[in-house]
Amino acid sequence: MKKIFIAVGGIVTGIACGFILLFYFSQSRNTAFFEYFFPKTRVIGFLPYWLITRAKNTYSPHITDIAYFALTINSDGTIRQMENVAEAEPGWHALSSGKLNRTDVTSLVLFSLSPDDIELLVSKPEINAQTLIREITPIMDQYTLTDLNLDLESFREASDASRTNFTAFVRHIRENSPWTLTIEIAPDALLHKRIIDLAAVAPYVDRVVLMAYDFHYAGSFVTGAVSPLSGFGKDAEFDTESAIRLALSSIEPEKLYLGAPLYGYQWETISESSRSAVLPDSGVTKSSASIEDFLRQCASCSPVFDRQTQESSIVYKDQDTGTFYQAFYPTFDSLKAKKALVKQYNLGGLALWALGYEDSTILTALDP
Repeated sequence: MKKIFIAVGGIVTGIACGFILLFYFSQSRNTAFFEYFFPKTRVIGFLPYWLITRAKNTYSPHITDIAYFALTINSDGTIRQMENVAEAEPGWHALSSGKLNRTDVTSLVLFSLSPDDIELLVSKPEINAQTLIREITPIMDQYTLTDLNLDLESFREASDASRTNFTAFVRHIRENSPWTLTIEIAPDALLHKRIIDLAAVAPYVDRVVLMAYDFHYAGSFVTGAVSPLSGFGKDAEFDTESAIRLALSSIEPEKLYLGAPLYGYQWETISESSRSAVLPDSGVTKSSASIEDFLRQCASCSPVFDRQTQESSIVYKDQDTGTFYQAFYPTFDSLKAKKALVKQYNLGGLALWALGYEDSTILTALDP
């Protein structure tokens, strides 16, 4: 009987100690112990050079990796330092002038939106990859960066040779540099033959960010959700969950990071109806912070949250001009739904565009 009491006492003591330890470590969630047993969602936060002064001093409660955006890559693998004889390239200037005065940046983004430059860059995959490695090694060392991010966006139809060259370019960087390697891919590249062949390039990258936003954008002809969770074939031509499923046919889920916006768009429209036509050149970016400020001042504005797209919208009329406006944007609930999607598909994590755009509550959706 004595042995039974001792055993029971030991079990009760163990349970009590477990609850005490759980409570203690839950108060300091950044400890290695807590994160080992209760891992939080990995979150990449992109920090563009134009938002450096607006970004918070610390994002450690919510963001695990900060990526500086961006240095522009030339067609020969060098880094662009000047736009012209009198004007420095802005991303380079912000970095080289010391404006990026942070110690929590872990990744460097190299960017190009020029199809011609990207085609030329990968046309000599080994030579240009080696040039790129030589160019950025001092920068990576100076800022103790551990991840290289290639954001090479081309929406042009690509030849088989170009796609093969792109893969060879990525492979050469991966095999001849000490950093982890991340690339971006747009949902468009999952539907069309673009320069990134996801299945081919997947073995040579550590992370792929699926840029699941701008389904509607500043230049759209009609209003709609910027990053609809669902609705493909009904209210949207494509959506986030459909893009995830398509990407997962070519890459392991732990390598895929879901890109989510901290911004939306506003348009002038011809009416207040859903999917209204947009007045040309009227679309503008609206950060979630600017939407929050606007709603504080607009007593008559009533945001509507759509459960299919998991995004909010506002429709209002300028009483002086008679002009209708519509804005679509993410909220706390939007980001919470994206986080749930990451868990549902066992993805590697989230990637947020961009730090400095967030309102006062949206990032708390990432809390455990």
